[in-house]
Amino acid sequence: MWAIIVMFFSFILILSAFLLSPLSSAAAVEQIFPIPSPAIPPKTIAASISMPIPPTPFQQKEIALTFDDGPYGEATLSILSTLEKENVPATFFMIGKNAEEYPEIVKKIAADGDVIGNH
Repeated sequence: MWAIIVMFFSFILILSAFLLSPLSSAAAVEQIFPIPSPAIPPKTIAASISMPIPPTPFQQKEIALTFDDGPYGEATLSILSTLEKENVPATFFMIGKNAEEYPEIVKKIAADGDVIGNH
């Protein structure tokens, strides 16, 4: 019980110091709860922000093709045919039961050099 009373009066003291302070409200809060100085000085932060971003080693734009939840028989074979004809790699995320149902397609995907992922 005494702990609750002490906490209540501490709250009242902090609140009254905040409300009755001649300083602005932000300054009053900072006076009660001091804000620590930043770990990195502001000039360092500003200098790092204004520096140009170095070019990445990949100047050419790239995309990644992924196919999920397969393989699906003829549909996957058609996709593989098109990818092979256009010399485009892809990633196939497979479901185990579908991979068991179409093991030859899984082998073809691997033989073509495409990436196989588990879904």
